[in-house]
Amino acid sequence: MGKQDGNKDKPRINSLTAFKVLALFAVFIWHCELLSYPDLGARACEILFICSGFCMAYNYSYVGFQGTIYEAIRFVTKRIKKFYVLYIITMLIALIFLIKFKGYILNGALMTMGLLNILLVQSWCTGTFNGASWFLSALLFCYFCTPFIMSILSKLDKKKKCILFIAILIIRLFLEYARIQFPGILSFSLHSYPLIRMIEYFLACIVGSCFSELKDKLSDKNIKNRFIIFSALELLSLITYVFLTIKYNEIWYRGIYVFIGLILIFIYAFEEGFISKLISNKLILYFAKYEMEFFLWHQVIINILMVKGFSSFRLFIVSFILTIIISYIYQHAFNIGCKKIQNIRKTLQKVE
Repeated sequence: MGKQDGNKDKPRINSLTAFKVLALFAVFIWHCELLSYPDLGARACEILFICSGFCMAYNYSYVGFQGTIYEAIRFVTKRIKKFYVLYIITMLIALIFLIKFKGYILNGALMTMGLLNILLVQSWCTGTFNGASWFLSALLFCYFCTPFIMSILSKLDKKKKCILFIAILIIRLFLEYARIQFPGILSFSLHSYPLIRMIEYFLACIVGSCFSELKDKLSDKNIKNRFIIFSALELLSLITYVFLTIKYNEIWYRGIYVFIGLILIFIYAFEEGFISKLISNKLILYFAKYEMEFFLWHQVIINILMVKGFSSFRLFIVSFILTIIISYIYQHAFNIGCKKIQNIRKTLQKVE
């Protein structure tokens, strides 16, 4: 069985870390209702999933997964314990808010929904208390599938990976077509259903796996005007992505935007152009340390402030500041608590 710590010798792709932060900001803006067009929330969630899949493949390409259930459970467990306490706290606060302000009644249906939320399987079959947490439910399924995905990719050459990519992309587009054409038969959400998100994640894993091999080859080559070429590619891909997002909002299939997003991420992952270097600044990378806390707190805080009748812009300013402060306080308090628990365990072990 392969190790599950990834390749620690590989440097982090700062540009993709920055992209995830910027996508998180976009989700925040969307939830504050500052923009109603284009569908910024959908595009941001796509970027978050494909960045995750891309980076996972980049970091775990050489781990040597066997693709077993045991590996999958370990892989998920290692990641869920990093945010589960925070998830439960924000879930309970969101539940109290729904009962107090939205008329939810504590009955069997709500308790069942609560159990599904606690198990983080709500995006498969029911609603969520903390609106943002569907993302984690779907992402955990992606994490569970990662050892199987990486095991498959490790056995394929570039040609077969390309064929697999095309096949999975066709499946993704077909599922979207079928969902739109036959809503009475297929009722899953194209936004939150874990299977849809896992397919997008799988596509990103394939691209990330190919990138990992290509980057090593390109880094050894002395390409003339390298910075200018990559800067032009970054600018062109970004303008194209933004233009198509605005021009064909809710006209093109979501799967097409995933494909375009993968091209964008692939180019920026090289970190050799002006824009990738610009967004990979210390402030954004510092904020990335608190991205999970920010993600789980922001929706709860926004919902509470909305009840107070805040205007969209005021809501954006106040909720952003509060989310930053609470995220910072929580993470540091949690880290202190973890250290104290570790010290207590060490003391008890010495006594034994």
